[in-house]
Amino acid sequence: MKCYIYVLRLKDKNIYSHSLIQNYLTKKHPDLKDCYIVKNKNNKPFLSVKKNIYSLSISHKDEYICIAFSKGNFNLGIDIEKIDIKTLSLSKKFCVNEEVLDIENNEDKEALATLYWSVKEAVGKSYGEGLLIHPKKTLFRRECITIERSGKPVPAFIKTYKIEGYVVSFVAIPKK
Repeated sequence: MKCYIYVLRLKDKNIYSHSLIQNYLTKKHPDLKDCYIVKNKNNKPFLSVKKNIYSLSISHKDEYICIAFSKGNFNLGIDIEKIDIKTLSLSKKFCVNEEVLDIENNEDKEALATLYWSVKEAVGKSYGEGLLIHPKKTLFRRECITIERSGKPVPAFIKTYKIEGYVVSFVAIPKK
């Protein structure tokens, strides 16, 4: 699996645009020349390059933009969230009991609650369904994730990062 993940910090958080992302990816990957971003009916973005469609996920928060793309056969999701006490106060609404206990027993409760939320957002983005996938249908156990779809668990690759008071979560799920 070859996936690319980029986290950009912008000087002006108001300049986020698809053309900025397209230009950045073209500079990093010359073979993506003339790429453009298209969206499906659920508003999930994809990268279109000369009749090829690649998996793409984008997230932004404050001055950060996160980009994930792959030429492989994966559904990708990426999310960035600011570590926040509000997320901790809402965690029982989106976490299963096992995750709630994990948060309660963790020294950095706000960061872990934000991490769980971010992972669940990334899963929803990977399917292009957002929070139509109920957050409690996703169980996260440190670098391992189980998503309940049609009553069966779905394997997924996950990577998480902490960056200056933010959490970034990346999820790659094999396409059928």
